Amino acid sequence: MSDPNVPSPPQSTPSDTLSPASAPPDVPPAQDTGVDGVLHGAFMLGWKIVELKGRIQIALIELEDSGLHLASVWRACFNRIAALQDKAFPRGTTAQTLYEPPSKENLPYLYPPEPDYANVGISGATILDNFQLYEVTRRAINCLTLLYVKEDESLIPDAVKRNQNHLVAEILKATQNPGGGGGMQPTGEPSSPQDNLQKAKETLAERTVKFLDAWDGYLRENYYTGGLIPNNDLELIAYEAGRSMASLSWGISAALVPLERNAKTTESQANTQTASGQLPDTSPAFVKAWQTVFRNQAVIHLPRWIPPIISSARTRNVLTTMPCWSRPTPSFPAR
Repeated sequence: MSDPNVPSPPQSTPSDTLSPASAPPDVPPAQDTGVDGVLHGAFMLGWKIVELKGRIQIALIELEDSGLHLASVWRACFNRIAALQDKAFPRGTTAQTLYEPPSKENLPYLYPPEPDYANVGISGATILDNFQLYEVTRRAINCLTLLYVKEDESLIPDAVKRNQNHLVAEILKATQNPGGGGGMQPTGEPSSPQDNLQKAKETLAERTVKFLDAWDGYLRENYYTGGLIPNNDLELIAYEAGRSMASLSWGISAALVPLERNAKTTESQANTQTASGQLPDTSPAFVKAWQTVFRNQAVIHLPRWIPPIISSARTRNVLTTMPCWSRPTPSFPAR
C-alpha cells in the first residue's frame, strides 16, 4: 500500500543534490537537499521513533526524580520526529488506511472538555494536517506527561492535581472499552489513588506505544514510493538502519531495567530478612533477556541495512553524526 497523496515520479538515481525537479512537486525544498542530509533524516526518524517508545516503556519502571525533566525529554523527541516527518512526508495521510487512529469518541481522555489539558505541552501546529497519528500521539504524550509531573514541581499545583484526577478517572473508565484504552479488567478490590495513577500510566503508555508502532508501520510502507528520493531503496534502507540500531540499544535497556530493579529489591529483602544476605542467582534471567533482544527481527536484519549505507562514499560522513547510545548498557549483577 502506498500513500495516494505522494506522487511517484519515474525511477531516479540518487545524485549529490536533489534538484526541485527531481523531488515530488508537493514537497518544499529542504535546507539540506543533498543525499547525505536526506539519508541522515531518514536514519534519525527511524531512531527517534524507537527511542521515544523505549523512553516511555522504561519510565514505567525506572522512576525519574523530576517529572518535568521527563516531560521535556519526551516532548523534544516527539518534536524532532514531527519535524523529520514533515520534511519527508508533508502531505502524508492516514485516512482510509490501517494506520488511522480511533475516533475521538473512543479516546475521551485525549479530548477532554475545556480547559483542554491535552493541548498543554506540545502545542498544536499547522504541520501534518492530514496525518492524524500526529495529532493523537501529540495529545497522548501531553496527557502522559501530566501523569508524571508532581504537584510540588509545578507553579500551579492545584490545576495539576485537578487535571490529573480527571485524566486518571477518564482513562480507567475507558479501559472497559478495548477500542479506546485497552482490556484491563477490574479486580473488584478497592484501589488507592497511587494504584489508580500507576494503572493510568500503564494504560496510556501502552496506547501511546501503539500509536508510535502505527507511525513506524506507515513510514516503512511509504518510504519507497514517497520520501525525498522516490522509487529508490536507499532512503528506506537508512530508515530501517536507524530503527534497527535503536532497537538494539533501547531494546536492551527496556528488557534489563525491570530485571535490574527486581534484583535490587531482592537484594534489599535478603539483607533485611537474613543475616547471610545470600541472593538467588539471577543471571539466567539476564541471559534470557539478552537472547530475546538479539532474536528481535529488527536486530537480526541490522547487517542487511548497514552495508548499503556504508558502501556509498557520499554517506560516510553521515555515520559520524549518528546518535550514540543514549543510556549506558546495564551490566550483569554480581554473583
